[in-house]
Amino acid sequence: MVFVRLLNIDGSSGSGGGTVIDNVSINGTLSCDLNLMSAIAMRESCGGEGDGSISITATSSNPIIYSIDNGGSFVSTNTFMNLTAGTYDVVVQDQGDATCQQTTQVTIMPGPTIDPPTVVNETIDCGDPAPTLTATCDDTDCDPCSFDPSTMTIAVSFSGNHTYVSDLSFYIQGPSGCTTPLLTLAPYANSLAAGFQGNCNSGDDFSNLVFTNDPGAGNFSVCGAATPFTGTFNAAYGNTINWSALAGCDIYETGWQVIVGDCVSFDFGDLDRIILTITDNGGTSCLGAGGSVVYDSGVTDLNEPLNDNECEPGTDNPATFAVNIPNQVMWYSSSTGGTAIGEGSSFNVAGTTAEEGAFDSNTAGTYTYYAECACQSCTSDRAPVTVTVNSCCDLNLVSAIAMRESCGGEGDGSISITATSSNPIIYSIDNGGSFVST
Repeated sequence: MVFVRLLNIDGSSGSGGGTVIDNVSINGTLSCDLNLMSAIAMRESCGGEGDGSISITATSSNPIIYSIDNGGSFVSTNTFMNLTAGTYDVVVQDQGDATCQQTTQVTIMPGPTIDPPTVVNETIDCGDPAPTLTATCDDTDCDPCSFDPSTMTIAVSFSGNHTYVSDLSFYIQGPSGCTTPLLTLAPYANSLAAGFQGNCNSGDDFSNLVFTNDPGAGNFSVCGAATPFTGTFNAAYGNTINWSALAGCDIYETGWQVIVGDCVSFDFGDLDRIILTITDNGGTSCLGAGGSVVYDSGVTDLNEPLNDNECEPGTDNPATFAVNIPNQVMWYSSSTGGTAIGEGSSFNVAGTTAEEGAFDSNTAGTYTYYAECACQSCTSDRAPVTVTVNSCCDLNLVSAIAMRESCGGEGDGSISITATSSNPIIYSIDNGGSFVST
């Protein structure tokens, strides 16, 4: 509210031909320069997960409040998390002026819901070799998906320990089906590719050191960098990482690897954790709008040794670690939970783990395993696959004792047979011509 005092033309406030109007209130109105720039919806990771999100960008010279339920409720933060699939009415509004608002509508798409695999049950005779089970993922979300740096964002994170980190080099390698599978992320600092920077950092270790194709990331250089190395980079020593070298590589094909070189002798270290993330960034990739896949080696240290004075892939023997994103069929010994005991469309039950070792082809019965489809970081319900072992022959003829006739021609001889089996036994003394149960 603004108070206004009107004065006579000569500046006085007394009488003398003028009128004094004192303390007139005027309701002020905030200037409305609100601009809703974008509202970006990210799909659920998997169907029914309820982990979609909406991120809103707006500008104003006044504080802004945000709503995704058509103004039913407002908050002061512009990011909404843990949302289910569906359509949301976005409203942005100047906090002090309900008439100053802009609206739009966005849709969070459901993540993929993966169908269970098609499986085949097996029946074998007792004592037969252990069978190989088969399962097939027919869901289209499990189809091959080629990496495309123009529609996907890729990020690989390295964590580990090492003395004198300026000795290190970092690489990623796609599967053998790629045209040029090996990509240098950051060469050894004292190499030609890095401009012979020298061994310019005596610090130790690296933690969540990320290389990406995000154009907003930074330029990596070991010289003068704080340790442990951390941060996100799309270039190294002034050279932008050429992620197009991996274009066309099947994201789900076995053979993806990260490589860390140790280019100088007399130091030591190991690789502790790797996280590889590939995300759709435009709604046009084979990952689906907002879809992503993640490989994470886990919080338990890998303790993968960095090989001393082994620098260059192909000519040396640097530390190499597989980062395959699970796809297609995973095998388990239980209907829920547990650790996978196999991977791939075929699985031989005569393995070495305790779960596989429970199978015994010499014991009649039914053994059940479970197959699930794992595609786009989502999993299907598990389909049971049975192995039936037919009744086993554990017959053992212990003895057959013949007693002579008491006198010649008396015909009072006898045969007493002793045998064991888990099944009923019948007996013959005429080479199987006839059998009796005694």
